[in-house]
Amino acid sequence: MSDPTSTAKPDLSVSPLDRGYDKVLVIRINHSYAGFFAYVTFAINQLIYAEKNNYLPVVYFGEWSADGPNAFFDRARGDNTWDYYFEPVAGYTFDDIRACVANPNNPLELDDLVYLTVEEAWHLHLESPDSVYNYPYGRYQHKADYDEAWYEKQRDKAHDVLSRYVRVKPHIMAEVDGFVERFFDRPVIGLHLRGTDKGTAGASPHLMRIIPPASYFPFVDRYSEEHGPCRIFVATDQVQFLEQVRDRYGDRVVALDAIRTTGAFNAFQTPDEKNYVKGREVLIDCLLLSRCDSLLKCSSAVGEYATYFNRDLPDVDLNHVGSQSTVLDPVKVAFARARQGFRINWRNLRSMEDAGIRDYGRLVFGYNPLTSFVWGLIERRRYERNPVSRALVWGKDHAWALASGEAARLRYASHLGKVRERRRGARHFHPADSRFLEYLEIRTDASMGSGFFTQFLMVLRQLHFAVAHELQPVVCQDHAYHPNHDSRRGPNVWDYYFHPVGGLTPEHLDQKDPMSIALLDWARQHNVTFADRPTPPEDPAEARAWRRRTRLRGARLIERFVRLRDDLEADVGEITEAWQGRTVLGVHQRVRDGARADAFPSLAHITPHVDEYLEGQSDAQVFVATNDDAFLRSMRQRYGDRVLATDARRLPGKGGGGFESGREALIDMLALSRSAALIRGPASLGEVATYFNPDLPVLDLGRLDDGWEV
Repeated sequence: MSDPTSTAKPDLSVSPLDRGYDKVLVIRINHSYAGFFAYVTFAINQLIYAEKNNYLPVVYFGEWSADGPNAFFDRARGDNTWDYYFEPVAGYTFDDIRACVANPNNPLELDDLVYLTVEEAWHLHLESPDSVYNYPYGRYQHKADYDEAWYEKQRDKAHDVLSRYVRVKPHIMAEVDGFVERFFDRPVIGLHLRGTDKGTAGASPHLMRIIPPASYFPFVDRYSEEHGPCRIFVATDQVQFLEQVRDRYGDRVVALDAIRTTGAFNAFQTPDEKNYVKGREVLIDCLLLSRCDSLLKCSSAVGEYATYFNRDLPDVDLNHVGSQSTVLDPVKVAFARARQGFRINWRNLRSMEDAGIRDYGRLVFGYNPLTSFVWGLIERRRYERNPVSRALVWGKDHAWALASGEAARLRYASHLGKVRERRRGARHFHPADSRFLEYLEIRTDASMGSGFFTQFLMVLRQLHFAVAHELQPVVCQDHAYHPNHDSRRGPNVWDYYFHPVGGLTPEHLDQKDPMSIALLDWARQHNVTFADRPTPPEDPAEARAWRRRTRLRGARLIERFVRLRDDLEADVGEITEAWQGRTVLGVHQRVRDGARADAFPSLAHITPHVDEYLEGQSDAQVFVATNDDAFLRSMRQRYGDRVLATDARRLPGKGGGGFESGREALIDMLALSRSAALIRGPASLGEVATYFNPDLPVLDLGRLDDGWEV
């Protein structure tokens, strides 16, 4: 394997994998509007992951992160912010990799590129013991008091990765060297003072409190007594902090002429034409701090990175001086989380008001900031043994159900009570608990009335969550309002159709310590995904690659965890055995009560594409999976005996029909997955078919401009 620090321009006619790597890891940003060095930490932790898995790392910090815009993106300087400030980490830019893939003479393919999903990236950042932590958060959130050995370990890991992979652009280093030559003419003490958004970073309260300039002054005075009238280099995001230091120490103070703020939000959180400049300034600030003779800092990534760049730099962290954790810390943490939730829900409410649905937002409680503030505090205590907490949770569930006026929600509230009793002492997943957690109980009971494959996809996504967070998954679909529930077949709908995942059943968990069991809350059951971004890229080629990656992830999860019951496998085999030697085009169409006329493709939308396919495959047949008898009759009238279908009942609506309805839908899906090609619309059954066969050519009628794709 070649040296990753090589600066030689790579030969783009040769596959990067010829350098001895198994795959190419595309390193991306976890989170929108994190600070500059949080972005660098995301990269460092993925570099560690790349080494562990023998991947060639290439950093691509594009316009968007997993959940929003890149705070330092400036299109005028290119589409990769990493390249604004740093050299390629292993010789290749992301543009180089794209050129290799586009070159027909280069064997590198899209499938050779690895993109971490959102869950995988957050696991590395918050839970993996191999990763670098700038201060105690995530799995180390309990480590509030100063632990010198722990900090030294993090700094050694970070310094090792930085020294081997991260090289600052020469023009930035020239600015740093010029500043040092002009102003560092005597001993220099560096001060990093962070204000603005520091209290939102999610660690222990005494680590997140803002340290005012007055707390730095005794240390500066002591250093001055020992070293004479030293220079004082100040790196800060607050105008008033810099002014206070200058008021006390006069012209001994030096600082960059940088963008700062006087308000409660950091300057980088406001996107404008100065995005690049903000990143350059904080990088130069950090590099200058690393060149000081001594450092006074607070618990923040900027100051920590100064110690990563210079491992011989003496430092004092003022968040750890004279302030230790107390018994009130859990209360402060709860309040900080609730305050953050209040802000998020206030933004959600305002966005709903802008969309003209303010009344609905107030009705369902979750988007009213005040009730969300209270609801969030209660929800985090769902599985506690404390009787007061349990009474509050019971009241919350039933108040929500009664306010909606829906019988289904009352059934849901009653079911939640049963789950709570069974899992008393378990917890909703949180990264800080990762040291204790071993199992993830996968549930879909929050999806009231959803059909078989909608709930199957919820299971599949939670299976990915379990893999990403290194938990053993156990599937439990024991809610009696599941549309395919049949009390004669037992409580767990999953077991009607599939073998238990990994041989583990909910009864197995009954024998385990509840503290080792995690569950996902209502929002995560619905929103967790195994895609590597929430929506496809705008570029058509990149969107196709994104859909391909998503399909392959689904396929890998199914191959690893999903095993059909033997009788179902036999039923599907009997259907497809009759296809031997013939080409079969799969067509999936569905209708649903109350849907808009254009919500799903109609006969008129589908038949032109069937006609075109059959023109090129004169002996082909058409397997139709539908819940609409009228559609099936029309297809038979048009194509005669070439149309194949099962004897399933056609039940328009959201689903239902008990066990047999689920069995029929599952057989239809599996038959579609074994066809030669598939025409589908925007429905879960067709989507799942592509996961069971990721190489199936598909025409998605929701994306006609893209045509057929594999």
